[in-house]
Amino acid sequence: TILIGNTLHISGIRELIGYVNVLDYGAIPDGSTDSQTQINNAINTCKNDEILYFPPGHVFRADGPLSCSGNIIGDGATLKTNYTGSTFLTVGNSSLYSLRRLIKLPKIQQVNSNLWSGYDIGVRLVNLQESEIHVPQILFFTEGLSVYGSGQGNVYNNIFLGDLQSNKHNLV
Repeated sequence: TILIGNTLHISGIRELIGYVNVLDYGAIPDGSTDSQTQINNAINTCKNDEILYFPPGHVFRADGPLSCSGNIIGDGATLKTNYTGSTFLTVGNSSLYSLRRLIKLPKIQQVNSNLWSGYDIGVRLVNLQESEIHVPQILFFTEGLSVYGSGQGNVYNNIFLGDLQSNKHNLV
């Protein structure tokens, strides 16, 4: 990975570090077009240690649930949703633990105008172990960030919390 200024340049080194750029799967970075299908296609393509990559400076929208058990780099990007009624972004795996993950989430924002009208979770961390997790921002959900563990659970993680506000419950 090469960082020049605030831009992560990974072109040409995919074979070295393994990454999947959501733009390469057709995600539209305009903040208003639903790119859930394209983002899920990128997630489904990621192999175990590959990185799901949201380029910085872009605003994406996904109006349905997303679930990723691998690494994520999205710092500097924003992910908006109109999805309610369940968990928007699940990171980890409910049946197995995910070991030594690097999770740098994009900013996560609920844009539904009926604030807290139902029950929704912005981000749910599930069964992560020995991972580094960065949560820059989660806004306008019933529950902002939920940390869940079963079996061996969530252990020995470093979680860096940013702006959790305007959620009915910020951290559960």
